[in-house]
Amino acid sequence: MDVDESFAEYVAARWSMLYRLAVLLAGDSGADGLTEETLVRAHLAWAEVQESASADDRLKVILASTYVHRPSSPEETTAEPTPVDGEADRLWAEIGLLPPRQRAVLVLRHYEGLSDAEIAHTVGSSTGTVTAEAGALETGIDLGDLRALLWRRAEDALVPPPPIDALIARGHQARRRRTGRAARRAGIAAGVVVVGLVVAVLVDGRSSDPTRPGRPAPTPTDAPRFLSSLPAGVRPTIPYSVRHFLYLKGGRGVELAERPAAIASTPRWVYIAYLSGKIVRVNTETLLLEPVVDSSGGQLVGDLSGGQVAWLGSGVGKATVTLTSLDRTQEASSDRVQEFPAKLRCCDDPFQVNGITEDGQLVASLPAENRAWVWDTHGSGGAREISGLGNGVISQVSDFGLVVHYPPFQYAVGQIQDGAFLQVGEIAALDADFSDPLGHRIVYADNDGAVRVRERDIRGRSRRTAPTITLRLPTLDDGYSGVRWEDENHVILDVYDESAPDGALVRCDVRDGSCELADELEGPHLLAGLAPVSR
Repeated sequence: MDVDESFAEYVAARWSMLYRLAVLLAGDSGADGLTEETLVRAHLAWAEVQESASADDRLKVILASTYVHRPSSPEETTAEPTPVDGEADRLWAEIGLLPPRQRAVLVLRHYEGLSDAEIAHTVGSSTGTVTAEAGALETGIDLGDLRALLWRRAEDALVPPPPIDALIARGHQARRRRTGRAARRAGIAAGVVVVGLVVAVLVDGRSSDPTRPGRPAPTPTDAPRFLSSLPAGVRPTIPYSVRHFLYLKGGRGVELAERPAAIASTPRWVYIAYLSGKIVRVNTETLLLEPVVDSSGGQLVGDLSGGQVAWLGSGVGKATVTLTSLDRTQEASSDRVQEFPAKLRCCDDPFQVNGITEDGQLVASLPAENRAWVWDTHGSGGAREISGLGNGVISQVSDFGLVVHYPPFQYAVGQIQDGAFLQVGEIAALDADFSDPLGHRIVYADNDGAVRVRERDIRGRSRRTAPTITLRLPTLDDGYSGVRWEDENHVILDVYDESAPDGALVRCDVRDGSCELADELEGPHLLAGLAPVSR
């Protein structure tokens, strides 16, 4: 059976399922366009769809992601002009007023039954943000009534017959456009390579050495096609969870009462914030679990030394952060609560606790307003607003300072001086991580789907530049979900592809680019936000 026949057979059987989900997301007026756009995109990658663990699940992810991320036309409006008659109609009208991502969170949670981690992967957000959004959106709503409403709206949808021939034709047209663009890019790239080689010979007077300092390493020709083709390795030494199980160094682990929303580790303890807001900690030696607090905002951060752990307070109103300091025996020596001049908010970009620098500067932010604050946890003063961020949002806090993301592809690294952000370097990338334990390397994903490691450019400093290393991984069109340094020579990347749809943890050696499959995951998972590093 060829691609078109297989595609037509699937559409005939599953059009109704996809159309009903599209109605819940885009409403009756937008369901046609959303369903058709989803299937055209699926036709372009139909071989991958067929090889996936579940074609239905794959199509639902494409549909929801398309709805959340597609640009709106000026005529589009989120709300639908439906008459309101009774509580159910009122609730449906309120859902119609929600922005796409918030509406998707409710539908995927209560109609599809996805976990918060699965929803976060679909809508391009963090698990903690999805949990906070859902909790705020569900306030005052009878969840049983909500589920009944979604099911009834889906079942009552007037589903038109599938335009199979038109979808196949649009799929072929889209494929031709993509092939044409690829050919043009290849032609341009070939021209650039030829010119580059000529210039290199004229300037250098000798043959090029791609591993010379200052030159990017070539993309490896021996990179595997799928993550499952990587050689098997041992589990990461960094704590991580899969569903309700917490994995620790040495293959040990402990069963948790709930699925984690955040994990932070210290030399002796692993702190876990549950989705319910309760925080517990696990002793890494005895594996005994003990409670910390009964409620929180579901966020956890720690400093690199493992001497401080902080979490967002629960409730509404002023934003508060609790800081626990640990003594040399890793026992809690004191707790402090700091109030920040921001109101807790839900949904789109809530108040966030970003991290703690090595010298004890706790950073928190309100991304929706491009505002951030710093609290000197070793001093006696309060939170101070950080100036100089412009339209950037804080994406990372490391031992040397802040990383600020300027959408869509610019990352700036700098320090806080007298309450102002002072930029010292930058990079253009899909994703970028600056938490190198040695302080001078960046792990980044470029727009070609490659993950590379290179020296960090620092203004005003001259250093011998090491070669850029390209990690031997399959092409990752969406970059990585997360990266943590396991030690000064190895990184753990949280990635996924068709062979590992739930995700995989991969260990890569930054010295030569070699990678191994540390764990292929099954279900929602979370890598600890902080791990001890050797210096």
